[in-house]
Amino acid sequence: LLSKLPKLVPSSGWSARWFLDLPLCSVLSTVPSVPPPRDPSSLDPRFLVSDVSFWQPDLGIVDGVTSHLAWSSRVLRPVFLALHRDRGPVSLVYPPVMDSKIVLSHADFFTMPRSDGANSWMPDCSHWNVSNSSRSAVPVARLSLGALRRSWHPKKDIITSRMGPPLNLDTHLLLSPTSWRVFWSLKMPAKAFTPWWRLLHNRVATRSWCYAAKFKLVLSPVCALCGSESENLYHFVVGCLHKSFFWRDVVSLLSLQELLPSDASIWLALTSFCSGDDLVVIDEDVLVALGAAYSTLWKYHWRCVIDEEPWIASAAINLVRQDHVDTQHI
Repeated sequence: LLSKLPKLVPSSGWSARWFLDLPLCSVLSTVPSVPPPRDPSSLDPRFLVSDVSFWQPDLGIVDGVTSHLAWSSRVLRPVFLALHRDRGPVSLVYPPVMDSKIVLSHADFFTMPRSDGANSWMPDCSHWNVSNSSRSAVPVARLSLGALRRSWHPKKDIITSRMGPPLNLDTHLLLSPTSWRVFWSLKMPAKAFTPWWRLLHNRVATRSWCYAAKFKLVLSPVCALCGSESENLYHFVVGCLHKSFFWRDVVSLLSLQELLPSDASIWLALTSFCSGDDLVVIDEDVLVALGAAYSTLWKYHWRCVIDEEPWIASAAINLVRQDHVDTQHI
């Protein structure tokens, strides 16, 4: 686990006894000016600090200078000698916190301050975090198995980044299982779920998609409403000038200007249920209102396209009021 998780930096508050349980490959580093006997990152994770040093309970120190029969190993002996300050130029070093608490020279054997023995099963690792988004992190001690799997996912950087246009992730990467449970628990009209579900799965018949699929009725990828840009998914939802004005009216109606100040923030809210640079999860009541408004946008969009009617901003916002008069936010 230590080799698969972000680097664990030992804390100055730890007992030196805890250092013995760390893999050498995760704590050793090289000295730039001195070639090491081997690359420390290539060491097998089964080799621990306790393989080249040991605990002296009477003195309360970690002894890294006394020779040991086991250190005649072809792998471990060069590492032991590279750390020893009395055996020539040092070419491998521990992190500063460990280096200050492990005896690596005979001169320090009786002068090293005594360290208390370990008094718990695990040291305090509250400073050891795993990022779960571009703006936040979770302590490893409280990491769920789902978050652990995401941290190892080959597309982790995409999963934990802010959702921006266009929506180009695989379906199974869009939302976490927890977010999907929130989605299906929203107290929205049944008709509001389908358009939003199609958005989250990138299953919307945009003009650019239909044109690429060579549908006979779609002769151009350009938006049928504004006539100025290709209609991809982002343009369908918020990018079109008409849709941008629509969302501005909705946000004003809901008094959410501070939470959703831009088209990008509305897109982020609809595709990841989050807001702002810190990716704070949006309240369910607000999600319900946004989902209801998006279902109105969906319906009015297709009415205008199929019946070849112009988009009228006042008609669109009136539909929001009429369709969702029972929603407490509208």
